[in-house]
Amino acid sequence: MVLIIGQLTQTSSSVQRIEERMKRILLCLSFLLCCSNSARAQTHYCDTTPPTSGNGVVGATVQVQFCNDGKDSTGTVPVIPTSFTLYDNNVGASITMTKGTTSAVSGKTVYTGNYIVPSAGSHSLQSTATINSKESAKSTPFLLTGITPTPSVPTNLTAQ
Repeated sequence: MVLIIGQLTQTSSSVQRIEERMKRILLCLSFLLCCSNSARAQTHYCDTTPPTSGNGVVGATVQVQFCNDGKDSTGTVPVIPTSFTLYDNNVGASITMTKGTTSAVSGKTVYTGNYIVPSAGSHSLQSTATINSKESAKSTPFLLTGITPTPSVPTNLTAQ
């Protein structure tokens, strides 16, 4: 009888070790599946439909982004833009853009820059790329509405 109980205890502890190993393996597999799905779920900015309008507080810095396929106007010759212009209601100014990642799907590269909202009202923004003093056509417009900030409500008002 003692022998049978000893064998059951050894078998029971072996089963527990196997169960623990299986739990660890399942946990690792679950983690790997979650990580691979979240990485796959992220869509590159250049593969999305961008908004056509937005708001910005006057005097605040807003981030502007656009995509470029790195080709000439015929779409056949690879080129690297050397500068960019941002047009606000058809008035152009040079803008510093930072080259970001390139989409594996569309082959387009995202560029990001900063723009200070100059005044209240409507601002039709368009961008161009330049290489060797040749400027591209303007992008489709983005309508930025400059909003005058409203101050917060005063607090702790007293009269003596």
